[in-house]
Amino acid sequence: MAALLAAGLSVTACSTTSTSGTPTGAEDMTGGQISYDLRRLRAHQIIQRIPHSRSYQVTPEGLTIALFLTRVTQRFLIPGLAQLTGPPGSPLRQADRAYKAAITGLAQQASIAA
Repeated sequence: MAALLAAGLSVTACSTTSTSGTPTGAEDMTGGQISYDLRRLRAHQIIQRIPHSRSYQVTPEGLTIALFLTRVTQRFLIPGLAQLTGPPGSPLRQADRAYKAAITGLAQQASIAA
């Protein structure tokens, strides 16, 4: 999504035949994978096809979605994962342990293995 956001802010369109400006590893994608990803992005109205071309452009709603998801990732997911793998005393790590203990307890009560 960050790449989509960056592409949307700097370039108004991208082509299915060009790989310039694509995220690392996109060169390894097959035509079927690219087609599937484009179809899903179009279905969610994140991109739209430019008429009479093989190019796509990010929709205004797509930019909003990409910006939101990028901010959530940078502000919550990355710091949260760092806390989970960080020192044992972090609040998120303690909550993770309590959650796992509660699930294990419920599984034992229900006589199933967790």
